[in-house]
Amino acid sequence: MHPTMSSPSAPDADSGQVDGGSAATVTPQPEIAVSDQQKRPSTLLIFASSLAAVLLLGVGVVIGSAIGSSSDESTPDSKPPFAAAKQKCAAYSPHAKLGDGGRSLTISGEGEERDGLPYTAVACILREVDTPDAVIAQMDSTRALDGRQQAQWGNIQASWTYHPDDGLQVILTYSE
Repeated sequence: MHPTMSSPSAPDADSGQVDGGSAATVTPQPEIAVSDQQKRPSTLLIFASSLAAVLLLGVGVVIGSAIGSSSDESTPDSKPPFAAAKQKCAAYSPHAKLGDGGRSLTISGEGEERDGLPYTAVACILREVDTPDAVIAQMDSTRALDGRQQAQWGNIQASWTYHPDDGLQVILTYSE
């Protein structure tokens, strides 16, 4: 027990008074047992806090790098993606021709009466240059009567025609 002021002495057997002659009585405070585990934060709490801090830092790094990489795409130093797309999808085909120092790519798709790049290779090139789904849908729905169609995304402009006999003819150009 921990007293709040001074500990009372045992009563004097002859007088019935407490030694020291103090008139104030002190009531003892009950002792509260505090374990070592309650005195310091739990290991689980420390671990959870550390994990949360690491995760927040990681999210910040990912967001920061995403912001940084999106601004890099619009810099003048960025290269046209046409050479890499041709290399991956139609490396030796004469139906995919680089021009203007790699700043344009002309694609001649196969038709009913004309040799050309198979549709799968055309689709591969369009994927490699990040052609939006909407533009691919426009190309897929182009008819011979529609004439030359155009679209632009990022630094790339596309124009194309389609005729069943000649196939899909696409010209991709890169501009800054």
